[in-house]
Amino acid sequence: MRPQWVLDQLRKRTAEIDLPRIGLHDLRHIAASIVIVMGIPLAIVSKTLRHATLSTTINLYGHLFKDSTDQAVNALAKALDQADADREDASAVLNASARFAA
Repeated sequence: MRPQWVLDQLRKRTAEIDLPRIGLHDLRHIAASIVIVMGIPLAIVSKTLRHATLSTTINLYGHLFKDSTDQAVNALAKALDQADADREDASAVLNASARFAA
């Protein structure tokens, strides 16, 4: 398949349905954005796009991770709450065991 033929077909089809002109590189960005939003690991996305470094991918698509900070904070809070609950459960078991042994 010749790249120019693909580009010609893309331009022809988008013109037929009255879409704005879309280039092949635009499709690359769209595909990358979709897989990032779907949760594919960034290292995999970077390799797929054949970026030389992961930082290139982050620089181009980092804006898609605006909610990541909130998600990380929420995950940490949940983990700490669970650890607290586990510690309280363990403490209750030890106290009950001590009362039983006495």
